[in-house]
Amino acid sequence: MKQQEQGIPALDGFRLNYEKFLTACDAQELEGRWNVEADGEMDAWFANDMICTVIRLIAADGDVKPEEVSYLNDALGFDYTPDQLREVYRTAGDRIEVLFERELPGTIERLRSLDPDLAELYRTMLLQICDLVAGSDGHIAAEERQTAERLRAMI
Repeated sequence: MKQQEQGIPALDGFRLNYEKFLTACDAQELEGRWNVEADGEMDAWFANDMICTVIRLIAADGDVKPEEVSYLNDALGFDYTPDQLREVYRTAGDRIEVLFERELPGTIERLRSLDPDLAELYRTMLLQICDLVAGSDGHIAAEERQTAERLRAMI
C-alpha cells in the first residue's frame, strides 16, 4: 500500500477538524468576536498562517516533492504543482520564514484569547497537516524533522 493511501484516515481526520474550524470561525464572526472589517475573514486569516507553515515544512529540505504538494492540495483544496509551490516559496520565502519564526506563536495566542478550545483545535490541525505532509513521501528528512519539532515547541 502506498504511503498516501495509508494516510487517508489521518487526512480525513484533518479535513473533519478543518471543517469544524471553519464553522467555528463563522460563529466567531457572527458573534462579533472577530473584526472582519479590520482583519478580513477569520478563516482566511488562520488558513494563511497554516498554509505558510506547511509551505515552510515542505521547503525545509530544499526539495518540493510531488507527494508533499499532493497532501497540501488534498487537505486544503488547492491545485498547486510542485513548480508552482517552488515559485511561491522563492518569491515569498522570506515572509513565510518571518511568519513561522516570529508571528505564529502570537497568532495562536490571539486565537486563544478568543476561544481556548478553538485555539487547541487549530494547534491540533497544524500538527496534523505537518505530520501528514512530512511523512507523505515515506521519508522525513532531518530538516523536516527539525522544522516539525520547532513548530511543536512554539505552539
